[in-house]
Amino acid sequence: MDTANVFHRHIKMENVLIDTSSDFPRVCIIDLGNGGFGTTLVHKNFLGTIDLAPPEVAACGEYKANPTTVWQLGTLLFEILHCAPFEPEEFFLRREIDARLSHTCQDLLSACLTRNPDACATLSQLQQHPWFH
Repeated sequence: MDTANVFHRHIKMENVLIDTSSDFPRVCIIDLGNGGFGTTLVHKNFLGTIDLAPPEVAACGEYKANPTTVWQLGTLLFEILHCAPFEPEEFFLRREIDARLSHTCQDLLSACLTRNPDACATLSQLQQHPWFH
């Protein structure tokens, strides 16, 4: 979506479909109702589920598309792997990622779920992360 300059803003479990009709599963992200253009802009009004908003929304009221997308992908992966809703306050209080997950998976989640948007992984870095290879 980054290369198309499209910002989804609302990546969550309910907006992900898995198409299993072909030889390999495909992931489709739906509901672009909160989406927009401008992946390099600073955004001021958060659209989407506030519980899944990146920390910088509460901290300074501004956010950027790519770190927000990485954050939301991290929350989605967290929920899938932990079989539980992602709760940001509890996560930052305890910083608990299930120790039964592989170290590369824990590293990937940590790279996505950081308070500092400048320190989070980029979408390109996620694609190259060892957990996916």
